[in-house]
Amino acid sequence: MDSLQSMFASFQKADDIYKPSYFWKDINTLHMRQIEEDGYENFKQTLSFKYFGFVPSIVSDQFLKVMRFWLMHPSTEIFKSKFEDYVPFDFGYSVDILTKYIPRGRITYKLFVSMLWEYTKRIDRYNLLSMIEEPTEGNPFKVYYGGRLISQDLCNSVLEYYAIIDALPLWDKASLNIAELGAGYGRVAYVFLKAHRCKYTIFDIPPALYIAQRYLTAVLPDLKVFGFRDFNSYDEIAEEYENADICFFTPNQMVHLPKFQYNLFINISSLHEMTMPQIKNYIGLIDRCTVGNFYMKQWFKSINREDGIVISCNDYPIPPEWERVYLRACPIQKLFFEAMYRIV
Repeated sequence: MDSLQSMFASFQKADDIYKPSYFWKDINTLHMRQIEEDGYENFKQTLSFKYFGFVPSIVSDQFLKVMRFWLMHPSTEIFKSKFEDYVPFDFGYSVDILTKYIPRGRITYKLFVSMLWEYTKRIDRYNLLSMIEEPTEGNPFKVYYGGRLISQDLCNSVLEYYAIIDALPLWDKASLNIAELGAGYGRVAYVFLKAHRCKYTIFDIPPALYIAQRYLTAVLPDLKVFGFRDFNSYDEIAEEYENADICFFTPNQMVHLPKFQYNLFINISSLHEMTMPQIKNYIGLIDRCTVGNFYMKQWFKSINREDGIVISCNDYPIPPEWERVYLRACPIQKLFFEAMYRIV
């Protein structure tokens, strides 16, 4: 846990504008308990369900969406999917939900993931789902479909990949330099790095940054990694950073990196968990370091009770000079919107 402690020690020196909101302080406390009690080895059954994982009921919007699709394109294969090697923990946000409804919870979950997989396959023209398998690192819920280990995280990441890649100009697709703020454990980074030869930089707070760094270096062992460290000037890290494939920083370190270097910046489901001054600060930093494209995915309406904040789709302080490419409801998570902007 030395690297995790060094991340916390370094991040404590950051200005308050970068510190977690009350919302995330509570989640970080939970995540640290889960790491200590259930271990990094099981994070896909604990922490990941506070990043962008769901355990939907049969009446949830997500379940009904994929079920309607399946009814239009029926296949009996979904009933052959298997949920294997499930051993419930005594503690954990996500597992409590599954154990409460066992065995019905497992049946619902595997059907949801299988139908989501079928939905994603329909738009997967590059056959990413056949080339990229869900890693066993992190001990995911093991849903097997057609003999393959599948997951909702991989499906959602592939759907987000196409939402982004289809809107990119050809010159940006040819040479991607990507940054992501709030990457969770790195599920989207994993798909992009498997699908493209690209550079990927993650900005996040601990313990999420620790999980992402440990996870991505384990599942992508052949790539050059710039691991998190404290530094005072860009000159100290320039050569190693510029030659790396994957890089890890806390958000306050963004100001030390060169301007206008990323041609794609991503934020999925974390801006709405911040205070408005923090949102303005991060959008300013994204504008500073990006020339190209910004993709965001957030709740249409987020109610942050811990900080006493309500943020709606139109409340984000997007600079007027950014060109909006699209703003639309997400195909599966109907309570979320996704938007793409061109930054010049």
